[in-house]
Amino acid sequence: MGVCLVNTFVVMPADFIKTHYQRFNDHPYQKPTLGDFIRETIKTKGIKGFYRGTSVKLMHYNFNAMITVPMMEKMIRMMDGSAKQ
Repeated sequence: MGVCLVNTFVVMPADFIKTHYQRFNDHPYQKPTLGDFIRETIKTKGIKGFYRGTSVKLMHYNFNAMITVPMMEKMIRMMDGSAKQ
């Protein structure tokens, strides 16, 4: 769980900036800088703007863990049982 929290709260702002920079940096005459995107986001949305969608991402991690961990445990038990035979 700790890894998903670090990923969400550290990597998410960088991913937000990169995505928006790529998405909106296609103006033919004026190319905004990365700093422009950061300043504009802080000015219009505040720091919270970098973390938009955080709850969805955390729910995604939790759902994956709920599915993956039991499946892995079952597979390990199955492999241990077949190795003993």
